[in-house]
Amino acid sequence: MFIDDVMWWIRDDETERWLVESYKTRYKATFAPLSVFVGMQIKHDREHGVTRINQPEYIERACNEIFGDDWDKKAPPSGPSCAEIDKLTGPVELSRLPKASKQLCSRYRQCTGKLNFLQVSTRPDLAQVTGRLCRANANPSQELLDHCHNVLRYAWHTKDCYLEYKAQHSAEPLCYSDSDWCTSNATAAWCVGMCGGPVLWASKRERCVALSSTEAELVAASMAACEVVFLRNVLGDCGVTLEKPTTLYCDNSGAVEIARTPLSKTKLKHILRRYFYVREVSESGEVLVVPVNTVDNISDVMTKHLNPQRFKHLVARLMKNLR
Repeated sequence: MFIDDVMWWIRDDETERWLVESYKTRYKATFAPLSVFVGMQIKHDREHGVTRINQPEYIERACNEIFGDDWDKKAPPSGPSCAEIDKLTGPVELSRLPKASKQLCSRYRQCTGKLNFLQVSTRPDLAQVTGRLCRANANPSQELLDHCHNVLRYAWHTKDCYLEYKAQHSAEPLCYSDSDWCTSNATAAWCVGMCGGPVLWASKRERCVALSSTEAELVAASMAACEVVFLRNVLGDCGVTLEKPTTLYCDNSGAVEIARTPLSKTKLKHILRRYFYVREVSESGEVLVVPVNTVDNISDVMTKHLNPQRFKHLVARLMKNLR
């Protein structure tokens, strides 16, 4: 039997020694600290209790595959937070695009696939723009492909930035949720962090059409609460006991009030019950919904177009070594 990789997480050295010896008696295996995992480079500094994760080699390979070995490495004219992309990927604009060729579709999906893997793994700063670009996978345009290339160039110019986790920081998770309210389905985003860095994040299109900004934020908060409960269950299976509820920050006072108290108003009667899940976990003591100023809501970077200064400010709170 051949096994490629086995990865484990152990809290004490005695259990680790027992497990290593058990493997050595049965299999021919080598053991080393985790340094590479599915394209992610992981660096441990045990002396200072710091772990850093990034993907510079994967980004380098992706650029060479998309652009060729001899490609123009000039910085893109704009960062990934681009208002033009938001306009081009609206439902009306996408429906008006002419039928794309098979070659264009293949090149476009190859690029968005690489961007999607990056944003899922180590790049929360690419979550919003990648989600937008992926909406055109079925029928892209050359202009959207150019935007994909610009985002990939941005990733190359910032390939040395990394996620950082510190042992001296609290292991208690905390979560930020946000939503943009637009004429069609809003975009919900959330970011769950612990030990000083993000561990779960997403930027997704809401399934329903919200009739108000409060409703859109309530939907986003419920989607974020699902991720919080999942993380709490995983930590519980790993032997980590969380005695306090996880704080969920929301920048909409109406959504915070609905999540905290069992209100029954006419304007809420049409909302599906699943979107009141955040209220349920709030009542059970697993989540504590707290208001936060929009300026301090880091998940804002994953919902909408931002000016370059605000974009860099929020990304700097998520990632280190951002140029």
